[in-house]
Amino acid sequence: MKDLIYSNLTQRMYDPSECIRLVNYRQLMFYIQKGVEILDLYPSKDFKTGQDVLVFIVNRNDSRSVYEEWKELRIKKIEAETYGKN
Repeated sequence: MKDLIYSNLTQRMYDPSECIRLVNYRQLMFYIQKGVEILDLYPSKDFKTGQDVLVFIVNRNDSRSVYEEWKELRIKKIEAETYGKN
């Protein structure tokens, strides 16, 4: 049996092995605008900086297409910053 986690936020159970964690707030806003459901959130520490962060949990499969859109936008932004300025 899978170890499910109960979310006090959504009052639902979810399988953490089927989820991803988001800490990038711009990415999170993009996901929310695209209708991705937040399953849970919890406070944590950024392992690189030691700063306090909120970690948002979303279902991996439900957010896959939005992730692909996010990656494409990031690539376009980087290309514009790198090659678009004359």
